[in-house]
Amino acid sequence: MEEAGRWVRRTVTDEAPTMRMRGTEEARVIVIAPTDVLAIIDVLRETGHTALQVRAGVRQALRLPDPPIPDPRLTKVIEALRRGQMGRDGMAELVHLSPTRFSHWFVEQTGLPLRSYAKWLRLTQALQHLAKGGLLIEAAHEAGFSDSSHFSRTFKALLGIDPSSALAEVDLQES
Repeated sequence: MEEAGRWVRRTVTDEAPTMRMRGTEEARVIVIAPTDVLAIIDVLRETGHTALQVRAGVRQALRLPDPPIPDPRLTKVIEALRRGQMGRDGMAELVHLSPTRFSHWFVEQTGLPLRSYAKWLRLTQALQHLAKGGLLIEAAHEAGFSDSSHFSRTFKALLGIDPSSALAEVDLQES
């Protein structure tokens, strides 16, 4: 998305709600001092931590509050999205909300509309498949894209660069 001549990417993480200005959907700017960067590097260098522990360490280094506890119904919805088994109406029924209320609730929980979140989820699923050594066309189909062109267009629309250019500089290894 372009705002005032610069590209802004919405982030789908637990941290997103904590980075918004209170009472608004606008993101606040976080100043990261050199000492913060060193603290983050130290957190990332430590081994034996889970991803959640690393994220907590980074949040602590940046002095971000803990993210709000998500609504437990969100887990059900995200699992349904991962399986690709139902649309908005089915998911609304799954969490006992009307479709209209579900759409509002979903944005409140994730910071993104359902469609945008689903695209992002499919994109990450394709990237995970690529990281395991899969071919681009296999990754695209595995994640629910109709073909590799559809995947490439979505990738470029969301990240501002085509996948072949982005992945050319990345050494994908399974961790």
